[in-house]
Amino acid sequence: MSMDHLTTNQERKDRWYARNVLPKYLAVQSIDLATAERNVIAVNANDDDDAHVSILHHSHVCCNISSGSTTTVPGIPASLLKQHSIMQQYMQLTLRKHGFVVIQHVLDSHQCQHAISLAWDYIEAASFAEQQYDILGSGRSSNRSSNEASSNEASRNANSAHSQRQDLQKQCNQSSATTPPVQRGEPSTYASQYYPRSVEGKIFPYYGSGHSTFMWYIRSIPNVQQVFASIYNTDIDTDAAIEIDLNSTNTKNSTSTSSKTQHLKTSLDGLILWNIHQHQEPEDRGWFHIDQNPISKPDFCSYQGLVNVLQTTASTGGNIMIANSHLIYPHHYTTDSASGATTSANTNHKITGQQQHQKLEQDLFYKQRLKEINGDDWLEIDPRDTTLLPSLSASGSSDNSNGPSVEERFCKSESNCVPKDAHTRMEVIMCLLGAGDMIVWDSRTVHCSHPGEIELETDTDKDKSSHCNIHGVNALHVNGDDDESAHIVQQQHQQGLVRLAGLVNMVPQEVLEKSTNIHTMRAQRLQAVESARTLTHWVDKCAPLGEERSEDVLKEKECVKYMKQMPQPRAEGGRSKKVLLSFDDLTDAQRNLI
Repeated sequence: MSMDHLTTNQERKDRWYARNVLPKYLAVQSIDLATAERNVIAVNANDDDDAHVSILHHSHVCCNISSGSTTTVPGIPASLLKQHSIMQQYMQLTLRKHGFVVIQHVLDSHQCQHAISLAWDYIEAASFAEQQYDILGSGRSSNRSSNEASSNEASRNANSAHSQRQDLQKQCNQSSATTPPVQRGEPSTYASQYYPRSVEGKIFPYYGSGHSTFMWYIRSIPNVQQVFASIYNTDIDTDAAIEIDLNSTNTKNSTSTSSKTQHLKTSLDGLILWNIHQHQEPEDRGWFHIDQNPISKPDFCSYQGLVNVLQTTASTGGNIMIANSHLIYPHHYTTDSASGATTSANTNHKITGQQQHQKLEQDLFYKQRLKEINGDDWLEIDPRDTTLLPSLSASGSSDNSNGPSVEERFCKSESNCVPKDAHTRMEVIMCLLGAGDMIVWDSRTVHCSHPGEIELETDTDKDKSSHCNIHGVNALHVNGDDDESAHIVQQQHQQGLVRLAGLVNMVPQEVLEKSTNIHTMRAQRLQAVESARTLTHWVDKCAPLGEERSEDVLKEKECVKYMKQMPQPRAEGGRSKKVLLSFDDLTDAQRNLI
């Protein structure tokens, strides 16, 4: 997957960032078994996956997400997924109907606390690597030029290698005194020039993030695995799969590990991390996209998941979903409007000349981009796309209530018609996830991350948004009842981390074997593990991130080397803590996930 198809970052942002589009903030409210069962029965009674009835329509928890009056979104308690098949059915139907689903309490407060600690380990190591690369890079180039010039000079360099390393270490120490790397608990370092690099949405494709102890910890949590097992109706024994060791950066083998855990294979993608200096960058908003190619993959192919570690609010920012957008995939991006139609099929909605012109421009945008990405699984959304990006006011209320529905715009034939739901409209929303919550979405669903609002809420703002449970940047809700653990997480939050999440996707091996050479795929992924290359959410292919520029690839190799060489403090039990894990560092259960 390439996220850098244009010449420069600024050119990309100017071309397709829809910065004027703001989300509607939706609080997450737990759904109970009785409500879930009523919704499942209502849909199944129609004997049609494209039923007119929204699975959320009859819920006291949430209005139809398409109705425009929604103030909450249902959250499925993770504890109920394994115990009750009706919750699994409800989750599957929600994904089919709206393109995303929220699962609550996937991590408890202790697990959130440990994940935050591992994230800090990663930040500090990556920042150290940035510093080392800055200081030692020029020295390395000078030595290489000298070696190429004369073998005698090379011999002299070899003989004085120890002395050179001492000199370079002195340079590092001197630089550290004036420009230190990031250190937890030291707010003065949070804006360091050596703060680790990231891409849009503060996604970390660099520094081996997909192989960090943080990401392997997230993947190893039984509730995370259970979410994907429930989606695919895979029976796994998550109770016996992993034993979490909160005093270590890793997990340890359980004596009763079940072979059933081998059925799930994990993605090797990375993390999202915003600090207090990054979460309110207005220029980093509106990068709406899909992570699936509508030409080469016109049907459903994959899900994506985000495990949220810190509370998301309107002030911290979070992930935006365009609910129901998967319903108009792929024809919205591939249909040619040059036919000159003046009315929408199945309706009497008149298409004006201006609308026809806008549709032609939109089609040209997607036609050009699909040609440029050449089969890549990443497509940005046209910022002028009025179907997917309805005009929103500053308060987040939709301004497209009188516009045509999805059916009116795109039901041109029975072969590509979306579900016959006259109320299905695009809704740009941000779910206010709690610490430990998880959101899973269809790769065809339009989404992006969204920075926090520039100003913290005033009393007036709080009154207006109280029904959405929107809090200021210092507010934090932690799943669980342990006040002490919640207090520790709150402290970590206030020490500089505003947003923290792990990106994860898991697919049963049985599903992968239908379309993938499982042995070839595993060999490629094992190589990615050993070289610490972060991959995309696609489990069935080896697609490294952060390789758009050759200089980034070279720098990544050096930074990973520095991170692995970084002196690490001892964990409890005398073991040396590691930030990046190789295959030998993984447990049997973790190896089975590759």
